[in-house]
Amino acid sequence: MSDAPAPTDPSPSAKPTPAGGGSEAVPEAEAGVRAGLGAAILSLVLVVGLVAGLASLDFNPNLSHLDVTILSGSQQGQYHAVTERLALLAKEHQGKVNNQATAGTLENVERLVTHAKAPTVQYGLAQDGQEWNEVQRKTLRLIAHLPRSEAVLFLGKEGDQVQHVSDLAGKTIAIGPAGSGTARLAKQILTWRGFEALKLNLIHLPLHEQVDALAAGKADLGCFVIAEDAALIDSAIREQGLQIASFAETRALAHHLPFLSAGTIHVGHYDPVRRLPPNDKQLLRVGTLVLSDGSAARADTVALLSLFEEAYPGFVEHNRKTKNATGLKLAPTADAFYEQGGPDLLDEYAPWLANWVPMSNLVHIVMAISILFNLMGAGHRFALWRVDAARIELEARWSDLFGATTPAELLVLDPSLLQAKKAEIWTLADDFQALKQRCRKYSVSPLVPMGQELTYRYQESLVNERLASLRKFHAKL
Repeated sequence: MSDAPAPTDPSPSAKPTPAGGGSEAVPEAEAGVRAGLGAAILSLVLVVGLVAGLASLDFNPNLSHLDVTILSGSQQGQYHAVTERLALLAKEHQGKVNNQATAGTLENVERLVTHAKAPTVQYGLAQDGQEWNEVQRKTLRLIAHLPRSEAVLFLGKEGDQVQHVSDLAGKTIAIGPAGSGTARLAKQILTWRGFEALKLNLIHLPLHEQVDALAAGKADLGCFVIAEDAALIDSAIREQGLQIASFAETRALAHHLPFLSAGTIHVGHYDPVRRLPPNDKQLLRVGTLVLSDGSAARADTVALLSLFEEAYPGFVEHNRKTKNATGLKLAPTADAFYEQGGPDLLDEYAPWLANWVPMSNLVHIVMAISILFNLMGAGHRFALWRVDAARIELEARWSDLFGATTPAELLVLDPSLLQAKKAEIWTLADDFQALKQRCRKYSVSPLVPMGQELTYRYQESLVNERLASLRKFHAKL
């Protein structure tokens, strides 16, 4: 009888659920809802992130994010004046540079190394020519060479009479405070080979006392590492009558001490009427380094370098051409700044983002994402090809069983004609079901490019049409 229950099939494969059954429809529907909800949440997060990012962009870039401390030097010295100039420029751009006076190079280096792990300062100025120990080399990073070097001046009441190194024999020379950068540099010069025969008497005096001691004749000469136009030097020469000692051997000294260079102060530089100095004076010059303890954010370093470029036009070009012979590693941020000739767009308009992802890295990330999308597209096209090939193969098996019968025509076909092929029909239904699940898996996969999931759903609709007909026809067998 036609309404008798279907016989149990001996096939080991699971029997397909009759058309209209809900046992698999519910999980598939739930999976679709979960996938749709996940995509909606992801889209919302991306939109919120994009809006937040755009809102944080400053289309009138300034340095409001800059708040750093620089260890400079004595308040009468050039380092302090340089840092004060940066502080004023930073204030004009809504940033903040804290100028912290110190005893000079050696204190600056020591504090940068000491506070590297729990920093209260980020930068410091120092004389070139330091001999770095292992800890200093590991901790400190070179940020810049200042384009204006400092003069190494020897002043005294009878400085004009000193024209050769040999004229220093037996003299008492004040070389600044003990432990200062000036004292260290003076000893490097005055203890060079051959100087021991001069039997020099080196004494230490604070900078603010040194000029008065020289004017009072308590020392023959005093060593100053300072800008030649500093107020202290101008006053010492024009008002207190100190004179500049000059050595004919200056260039030879600069050759043997490579961190030094030779320079000239021309006649009348301080007073052309009184001809101070009365003739050209040869002098040594020493470079100034900007150092970091490595704790500062990328955006702060870029902002600081931008201030230096504004304060010293040609600053970037000078550092690009200057060979790093200091013995310290150049900070990567500074290296990139010099290579590209200044800050990039990310540093100017989104410094907070540059701290996390520098522009160079961002370009690489964008390239990586582009490559990923291309790979996803290629993978999608390959998977779609395999799905389509599998569907065509199943349709060929359909034709072997039913000929040119369409899914609609199969429903009116006499089942008694195909009782012998019941197992094959069952297997074909199983394979169509597996292909349908495969299409559904791809359509909800996050690896499928946006919009391309429709192609899998189209394939699924073609598969589902034949699968539904097979289930109904199988129920009649």
